[in-house]
Amino acid sequence: MRLPLGYDDASTYTEDLHAFVEDPLFKLLSGGIHILDFFILNLWRSLPPEWIIYFDETDCSIVLKDLIEDGDVPTRPDSLTTFLNRVRALSIPRDHETRETIKIPIGLAVGMKPKKKHEVEYLSAIVAELAEGMNIKNVIDLGAGQGYLSRTLANNYGLNVLAIDSNVDQTDGGKYFDSRAKVKNGSVQHFSARIEDSDLSAAFDAWQPESATKDCIVIGLHACGSLTENTIRMLVDNENVRACCVVGCCYNLIQTKVDGHENGFPISKKLSDMGVNFNLTTRMTGCQAPATWTEETSSNFYRRHFFRALFQKLIVDKGLAEAGKPLLIGSLRKHCYVDFTAYVQAALNKLKMPLQCITDDETKQYFEVYKDKEDQIKIVWTLSAVLAPVIESVIVMDRYWFLKENNLSTADIVSGFDYNLSPRNLIVVGAK
Repeated sequence: MRLPLGYDDASTYTEDLHAFVEDPLFKLLSGGIHILDFFILNLWRSLPPEWIIYFDETDCSIVLKDLIEDGDVPTRPDSLTTFLNRVRALSIPRDHETRETIKIPIGLAVGMKPKKKHEVEYLSAIVAELAEGMNIKNVIDLGAGQGYLSRTLANNYGLNVLAIDSNVDQTDGGKYFDSRAKVKNGSVQHFSARIEDSDLSAAFDAWQPESATKDCIVIGLHACGSLTENTIRMLVDNENVRACCVVGCCYNLIQTKVDGHENGFPISKKLSDMGVNFNLTTRMTGCQAPATWTEETSSNFYRRHFFRALFQKLIVDKGLAEAGKPLLIGSLRKHCYVDFTAYVQAALNKLKMPLQCITDDETKQYFEVYKDKEDQIKIVWTLSAVLAPVIESVIVMDRYWFLKENNLSTADIVSGFDYNLSPRNLIVVGAK
């Protein structure tokens, strides 16, 4: 595992990481500020005074670029520089560790977008290298979807793969693509099941691998939420599971101990003893990757957050909602963001509220009062998002320490993909 520059042992790094995420300012920006309450609670004033002065006096586009790319603006306050430097110093390196791969044949690549193709090519190489070193021929692919990774492992590396997905339609799609791709080596068997814990008995009962043993590696390419933790636990709880190789995603869906899940995050004793806990907002923040934002995507993010926060202020002022209890609107079509009036009408319709409960004149009045504060939303949202690599580092280190605490021969974190193509690129590897 490559630790950030200046660290040569995981324990010291974890302690420094923990100290930073316990800092009140980190807590405020990562999960204490819910963007929906921004105007209701005047959260702009929660920032350090010298930061506010800098943000108010500097062109917003320069500030955003500075926060994301570390533009080192001369007027940036020292306290902000120290904070941003700490974020970067504590983030696990994400530069891609290149390796030899086998090109995916055209027949197997059908349906794969460039991002998926890149992920499958590199993860299959890592899994195959692990399997060869342990003399294992069997792989269980969890959250396999339509089986892109499973088919590649079979065809390119001759492995026997059980592809498990909870969605029957995905499983059926995998079987369809199998019939078209005509895998030449190994084997792929599909199985539809929802994995709620580390119990693989049903999967083992259903599987007939083309080998004398069911010893296997469990893997997951962007195993959603707690499926990553379950995959890691399978290595500890199942005799036939000899190794794991899993990339997590959707940290907002992780189950946590503080929410009453005994086996939830943090799963390691080390981070549990430290009292580490991330609320839902913080875990959602951990999913961000501002370094990959384009001008178009970031503009859309900002506009959506501004309209949503202003709408929340409007309906609370009108007595249609309570402060601190945001109503779930969900996604709206692109045309709803043409202007704030269109957004309010669409949001009211989604919430099944009468359109006449807020007049167009009221909507326009609120927009006029708050339109100059859209830049504040942009800055605070970006400030929050740049903390994502630290949040993700904590989550990944928790998984690393769980493996170490269970005395496995291998516990590693590998930066497996090109970050610009696939920001969730930290692969947890464990082996007996």
